[in-house]
Amino acid sequence: MPQNSSAPAPRRATRRWLWIASGAFVLIVVSAYIWIQRTSPASTTSAGVIADGAAVPAIAQPSTTGQALSLGQFTGKKVVVYFYEGAG
Repeated sequence: MPQNSSAPAPRRATRRWLWIASGAFVLIVVSAYIWIQRTSPASTTSAGVIADGAAVPAIAQPSTTGQALSLGQFTGKKVVVYFYEGAG
């Protein structure tokens, strides 16, 4: 029986299985990435989200001195509004 120069059948089957498994893994990873990007809150819009550059609603809250503080007092100025969920 002459020697076959190609790889033995079990080795070829193993290589084929590795290629199929690698392709399936890449397909799963890409699909998961696309699914996460489409369902993440950053990519969805809702009525409760204020878009960049949009007018802010009138907010008036008591300051640490007890006086009412309104965003209207800062018209034309840059303001950072920080909400601390645990404070309320």
